[in-house]
Amino acid sequence: MKKKVSRKKKNPGFERFWKASDPNKHDPVAMTLRTHLLAEYYLDQIIVVSLARGDLLVNQHLTFYNKMSVVKAIDVVDDRTMDALAALNNLRNRCAHDMDYQISETDVDKVGRPFGLQYTREKHKDGHDLKFLLNLQLAGILGHLDKVLLHHTKK
Repeated sequence: MKKKVSRKKKNPGFERFWKASDPNKHDPVAMTLRTHLLAEYYLDQIIVVSLARGDLLVNQHLTFYNKMSVVKAIDVVDDRTMDALAALNNLRNRCAHDMDYQISETDVDKVGRPFGLQYTREKHKDGHDLKFLLNLQLAGILGHLDKVLLHHTKK
């Protein structure tokens, strides 16, 4: 039996992301850390609604990487998003372990590249504003996770 996640018309977690990650107000490291936290929330919820007793796994204090592995094994999130999540996790680790870390264009490329042509177009259009480009990629990851969660809670 699949568990239902209570959802209002708009996702309050996703709306919190938008408030907390405005590139005009927050630095790229803060946006990255906040997105990572929200992505972990989504991974938890996807596990809970996709597995009969997913709550047992979520309550085991799995690492982000472990949660990604479970979600990948469930095969409900496309490979592009999973690759972008892996890049986000690597970037988050660099930011969390180096207090002076400055997110570079290469870092943003690693997060965005899994989205292929879509990312190339966004970079061509908005690449001059690295914070905005990063914000687009982070929002894209969360948007994909949100769609998966919404789809699985409607079953």
